[in-house]
Amino acid sequence: MLLIADASALIALTACKQLPLLEKLFDKVVVSSVVYDELTADLSKPFAKELSAYLIDKRIELDSHNIILLDAYSDAGEISSMVLFKQLQADRLLIDDARGRKVAAVNQIPVIGSMGVLVLAKRKGFIQSASQSIELMLDAGIYIHPDLVAHVKQLTNE
Repeated sequence: MLLIADASALIALTACKQLPLLEKLFDKVVVSSVVYDELTADLSKPFAKELSAYLIDKRIELDSHNIILLDAYSDAGEISSMVLFKQLQADRLLIDDARGRKVAAVNQIPVIGSMGVLVLAKRKGFIQSASQSIELMLDAGIYIHPDLVAHVKQLTNE
């Protein structure tokens, strides 16, 4: 299963030290060169060094012949991730941004977010607790809507 990853979800999974889950849950993980540059341009930013090391062999250049429908608010990383999804005929797009997820839905791109990764990992026995990972994300300043936190805890019986 091929996963295209966007920046926000990668940051969230790095914040809770669960980035390795992607390799356990998906056959291949790649990012667009735009997302790679966004995450690694300033290595003094939180998690930039970890993400640079993780993504070094996972970046792919875009073929701009793929067309997607956009809104006025999507950023370059989200757009490039969706274009790369179409280019590689991927299976899933890893994205947390709510607007980006709506644009993906319009383009019939199936998505999973960092919370979905935690739920899937818990169900497959790769982690003992999704709640601990969520707490680490929150401690790192990652915003997660309280309703989503409650929903994940319900799905994982925590």
